[in-house]
Amino acid sequence: MTNPDGPKDSGDAAANHLEAEIQERPGSLFRRLRRRLQPERGMDLDLVIFRLSTGDEVIRADAGTLGQADRLLQRVRRELRMKTVREFMADWTFRG
Repeated sequence: MTNPDGPKDSGDAAANHLEAEIQERPGSLFRRLRRRLQPERGMDLDLVIFRLSTGDEVIRADAGTLGQADRLLQRVRRELRMKTVREFMADWTFRG
């Protein structure tokens, strides 16, 4: 069985295994139409964390406004450099 957190947590930085970026949220026809009719609302942005080795998405979360998204991305990239995969995933995933 493979580790659900990805590579074996050998103590190296999560940034060696995971990458973060901001993406515009995929939209339904309704969402695209709303953006055209209400441009003042801005874009719907998501923080996306994906596995470097496979490109698989492991986390997708609302990133807020453009300014909030930039600050969130900076924070996440800093934490990816400072934490292991296991530590990062423990902090950034929610258990229901």
